Amino acid sequence: MTQGAYLHRDGETIAIKVGQELKLRVPIHTLEGLVCWDRYHALRRAGLCCERGVGISFLTEQGKFWRV
Repeated sequence: MTQGAYLHRDGETIAIKVGQELKLRVPIHTLEGLVCWDRYHALRRAGLCCERGVGISFLTEQGKFWRV
């Protein structure tokens, strides 16, 4: 929920970074879904999620579902 955070694929994990600082790394097999407020960064990293059946929901800045 930090503005400027982005997803990063690191092998079989999803890493969350703010700038160059790693905030969290989670193995993809432990996730059922992700909720993202910034679709640009998430879409670029969505390949691993799609490959592993992890759903991604996109929200607007106001918290409404974004229709893709």
